Amino acid sequence: MNHSMANRLPDIGQSVDRATVGLVFAGNGSQWPGMGAALLRDDAVFRESVSALDAKIRERAGWSVIDALDADTSALTIARIGTAQPLLYALQIGLVDSLRARGLAFGAVCGHSVGEVAAATVVGALDPDQALDLILTRSAAQERTWGQGKMAALALSAIEAEALCAPYDGAVVVAALNSPTSVTLSGDEACLIALGEQAKAAGALFRLLDLDYAFHNRVLDPVRDDLLKALAPLRPRPCAPGYRFFSSVDGKARGGETLDARYWWDNVREPVRFDAAVTAMAAGGVTTFIEIGPHPILRSYLREILQGRSRLGRGPHPIATLSRTRSGPEALQATLDHLRTPPSLQRKSA
Repeated sequence: MNHSMANRLPDIGQSVDRATVGLVFAGNGSQWPGMGAALLRDDAVFRESVSALDAKIRERAGWSVIDALDADTSALTIARIGTAQPLLYALQIGLVDSLRARGLAFGAVCGHSVGEVAAATVVGALDPDQALDLILTRSAAQERTWGQGKMAALALSAIEAEALCAPYDGAVVVAALNSPTSVTLSGDEACLIALGEQAKAAGALFRLLDLDYAFHNRVLDPVRDDLLKALAPLRPRPCAPGYRFFSSVDGKARGGETLDARYWWDNVREPVRFDAAVTAMAAGGVTTFIEIGPHPILRSYLREILQGRSRLGRGPHPIATLSRTRSGPEALQATLDHLRTPPSLQRKSA
């Protein structure tokens, strides 16, 4: 990480306290074919950042990030976790490098599930080489569970969702607590479908996700020992001065030095406590939330969490970076322009 770049504050830094700016790293589900093509073509900093990762991934995994981020990439490449997660990581690192070069400074991070890997990297808790080993090892371990279950989105509180899951005796579990009224479920496909019918009959929104994996679920238990052994050489370190890491494993601020092999196993296996992590960020003084990813899949969760904390029911407006409809350098410029916009006008300009 280039700490001098992180502390370079042009006109943005003159008007925004970096300690109040938090980056939120998206997880699975945000990827789409061609998500990095425009930036690879038109953004020199992004291209340089991703090219450096590409050389290392070619050497360690035998495939090209740059080729896979191209507009001609098939949907299958994005759907398979063995490639999709390293692609997401590379894109997120490239986005942050480009935003820093444009003057963005921030003081806090959190990530949703796999998004925590990039989050830990940009605050200096993980050496970039070790972070790359982590994302490749993590994704390869999860790839071994392909076809063993599905996931679903459910618009209920965690308590309500857990009550629905209880009769299935672990075959369906709450995999992510996204907001006060939204969870992700994980488990056996037939059981998920049956639970979904119950939920819909009760008036709750339920949607089976197009994902042939059951993350944060007992189907991952067979990969535990291999993953812990492979990650044992990790040597995490304290976050760089001025940065805070908020964990979606336990919903608290953590020192970077605690992000060891056991932490990353918990990141894979335990429920994602995104609601708690964002709440902790807000309680810690973060007032600006920027979603780092190819599409703003966390925005509705962020809005609900932040609005719930506001006495007026109108919390800070989360800012996106890329989307399926705007993914080039102009999207990053729009992110920075939005950051300069007074909060009272942000909803009108969003």
